[in-house]
Amino acid sequence: MASKEDATRTKTGELLAKIFRHDIGAPLQLIEASLELDNSVDVLGVEDLNQQRKDELEEIKTFLDATYQRLNEVGEIRSVEEELEHLATDFDSTAYEGTMAEYVGRISGLSSNVHDYINSTETELEQELKIESVLSPLENYGEISYNDLSSELVYGDQGLCMVANTIGLNAMEHGDRGDGETEIWAEVSEEDESYQIDIWDNGLGIEDEKDQEKYLKKEMVIIRALGSTLPGK
Repeated sequence: MASKEDATRTKTGELLAKIFRHDIGAPLQLIEASLELDNSVDVLGVEDLNQQRKDELEEIKTFLDATYQRLNEVGEIRSVEEELEHLATDFDSTAYEGTMAEYVGRISGLSSNVHDYINSTETELEQELKIESVLSPLENYGEISYNDLSSELVYGDQGLCMVANTIGLNAMEHGDRGDGETEIWAEVSEEDESYQIDIWDNGLGIEDEKDQEKYLKKEMVIIRALGSTLPGK
C-alpha cells in the first residue's frame, strides 16, 4: 500500500501536469502561428530573427509540443523531466528581444522551477523555501513588493511556484485591455506568525457570466486543489 506521502506526491504530480500543460499551451500556439510561412501577423517578430534563432525556436516548439502531448497522455509531471531540463537549461532568453525574449524567458524559468520541484520532492515534500522562490514566476508578469521579506523562510513545497505562474498568466490572458497597459502587482506582508500575499491587476477580467463560471470551475478549482494538496505551514 502506498504511503500517505507517496499518495500526496502522485496527486500533486497530476495537478501540476494539468497546470503546466495549461501554462505552455498559449505560448505553444503563438510560436506555431508565428512560424507559419504565410502568417500575416508576426507577433513574436520571427521575420527579424537570423536562421540560427529560427531553428532554435523550431526546437523550442518541438519540445513544447512533445511535452504538451506527453502530459496529455500520461498526466503526471515527472513523465516530462527530461524535456523540462532541456527547456530550463538550453535556451537563452537574452539572445532575443521584445516579446520573444519574454516568452522564451517565461518558458525557461517555469521549466526550471518545475524541474527543481521534481528534484526536491525526491527526498522530502515539505522544506524551507524563501518567499521569493515561491513567487519568482510572477515576476515575469508584474511587480512584486516584498517589503524586505523576500529572503524570509517559509515551510512549503516548491510546486507552489506553479500557482504563482498560473495566476499571473491568467491575469494577462483574461485581463488584456488591448492597449498593452495591463499590469499585475503583488505585495507580501507579515501577519503574526505567517505571511500574506496579495495579488491584483488592472485588467478587464471576464465580463461574460457564463465564461466566468466556466473559468472558475476549470482553472481556479485546479489551482485551489493544488494549493490545498501541497504541504506547508
